[in-house]
Amino acid sequence: MAKLHPLFNHLNERFLTYFPNEQQLSIDESIVPYFGHHECKQSIKGKLVRFGCKVWCLNTKLGYLIQFEPCKVEGTILDEYGIGKGGTVALDLISELRDNKRYDLFFDNLFTSNIFIDKLTEKD
Repeated sequence: MAKLHPLFNHLNERFLTYFPNEQQLSIDESIVPYFGHHECKQSIKGKLVRFGCKVWCLNTKLGYLIQFEPCKVEGTILDEYGIGKGGTVALDLISELRDNKRYDLFFDNLFTSNIFIDKLTEKD
């Protein structure tokens, strides 16, 4: 994965440059199909794509990908903000957004905590 980081950073810059200026954004996880052997590979029962690498995504309501971050191997995520893995990833994804605009963020309970909501309102 480390070899691909420059590519991921370049793609994130491009996605952010051309992102349609929408107010409603969602943060969620996605699975990239992969059947080889790698430590990031996960399996999720009941999903259409059961095996693959998990990717955290920031999308518009129409599905345009603004930012993404591959899920790191367990134990390598630093909890910089004291809000858990999900909240840390979410704050990292929205950190590159324009500060002069107000956004409506939608996310599931994986990211939700009182401290995370406090951190979001601090950015306001």
